[in-house]
Amino acid sequence: MLWPKIAGDFSDCCADKVFDVTEATCCNGVLFQAYGTNNVNGDCCSGQLYDRSCYLCNAGQVVPIAGFTPGEDMCCDGNVLPFVSNFSCCCGDQVIDAETHECCDGLVQPKATGSPRDCCDCGTTKLDLAFVLDSSDSVDRDTDWPKLLNFVDSFVQSMPKIDTGDVRVGVVTYRKEAKVEFYLDEFTTRATLQTAIMGILTITRSEYVKTSTSTDF
Repeated sequence: MLWPKIAGDFSDCCADKVFDVTEATCCNGVLFQAYGTNNVNGDCCSGQLYDRSCYLCNAGQVVPIAGFTPGEDMCCDGNVLPFVSNFSCCCGDQVIDAETHECCDGLVQPKATGSPRDCCDCGTTKLDLAFVLDSSDSVDRDTDWPKLLNFVDSFVQSMPKIDTGDVRVGVVTYRKEAKVEFYLDEFTTRATLQTAIMGILTITRSEYVKTSTSTDF
């Protein structure tokens, strides 16, 4: 089927969709967010999206670049830097404090008194993040499942505001029906979240739980 180019020479296909390659990345037919200016850093690793300025694809697994420890450091466009506050975020290759500065169009500028802790997706004030993981037989328990958990853990550990309570994380697994692994308010530190995520098992046939009750966060 022929589709119109929505972004000129930057148009491409992702399954049955046309998209702008400067604004998204297509991994196994699924569109994901962009990384870096014009998506120069977005790439796929065994179907998983990753930021290639801060991570590598090694034998099908996403691993941090040398010197970068997610949860302990910030990585901004490949530049590994320390957190500057509980509200640290990236602006290009710099780290800023979203309480005192804002990032607009890649430029750091002082924030007006009383302004919210966000500008151009920087320093989101509150976030509830729920992961829904495929635990069906299509996911190999010995190879694919550990990769999936490692991706979720790396994503969560890279977020700067887990320990402040501004970012809450929950996980649901599903086979034919869903099972809540843990709720948004159940684990509130990086360490406890990491233990909970890496301890998630795939659902067995005897563990089905009704979707109507399982997805009530």
